[in-house]
Amino acid sequence: LLSALVVALLFTPVKARIQETLDRLFYKERYSSRKALVRLSEDLNADLDLERTSERLLEGVGTALGLRELALLLPGQSGDFAPFRTRGVPRTGEGRPRIAALSPLVARLSLGQPVDLDATAVEHADIAARGLAWLFPCRVKGEVIAVLGVGRKDGLDPLNSEEVDTLKTLAAQAATAIMNGRLFHSLQEKAEELRGLKEYNENILESLDSGIVVLDLESRVVRWNRAMEALDGRSRQEVLGRALDSAFPGTFLEALRGALVLGDHEEIAHIYKLHLPSADGRSLMVNVSVAPFQAAPGERHGTILILDDVTARARLEEQLQHAEKMASVGLL
Repeated sequence: LLSALVVALLFTPVKARIQETLDRLFYKERYSSRKALVRLSEDLNADLDLERTSERLLEGVGTALGLRELALLLPGQSGDFAPFRTRGVPRTGEGRPRIAALSPLVARLSLGQPVDLDATAVEHADIAARGLAWLFPCRVKGEVIAVLGVGRKDGLDPLNSEEVDTLKTLAAQAATAIMNGRLFHSLQEKAEELRGLKEYNENILESLDSGIVVLDLESRVVRWNRAMEALDGRSRQEVLGRALDSAFPGTFLEALRGALVLGDHEEIAHIYKLHLPSADGRSLMVNVSVAPFQAAPGERHGTILILDDVTARARLEEQLQHAEKMASVGLL
């Protein structure tokens, strides 16, 4: 039993060492490059950044096989494949390699087999002229999501059958990494778009002359814009997270209570010339609008209060009324 256990423990490392020795004898000088490509295929999925993954792919293949010309082609909005990253091949301009989405070449690549451009030089002369000799499809569920193009080895030597098989396998494994990178890039773009939209909306709220107070469903203050800070005399840090009852004086809330009830029924309510004692001791007169805060129709997220300072206007109206009264007394 003990001897069997020792044999079992030693078998795996001994087997790996024997396999490595056989690989060295069989592949000879190509052993290191083959091992480098195997290691590259294992490392590609470690990074979700599409640009870094593409650079690592081209650099690893070029170094392992001594290739001068390489290109990774991705489909654009039109579906045509164009260079995303290149080495020794034009990436932009008229000299860059392109593959039309509906071309017979894409149909051949969709079958999962690499295309030898040297063997079909007449048929694909435009791409072969860019320095590429082989095209390897990167497929996910039968769909070509990228094309790995490689040239000839140093000294213009063509790839041998073993290298073609290795690159075919590598391209198939790289497809997953490329798909993950594209999805991650798409998510980043969406997140950036949402971030920009959020900043745009916040800038609108901060630019308004009216005081804006946003309450959540539990009537806690979640937004307090710059105009509200100037109107009330308190910074947003002092108010955010507080309940409505502790954010405003009781007399103001009593007058506001009916409008809040209307707001709960998704109606917009208006109250005019409401007295508001500010936190810094001023006596203000405000017009208040109460509206439901909805992210989508029927999807309520809280309540919005819009406060307009009409103190100066109210005092002017009082002065005018007083002047008119005095004038009428004088006429009598």
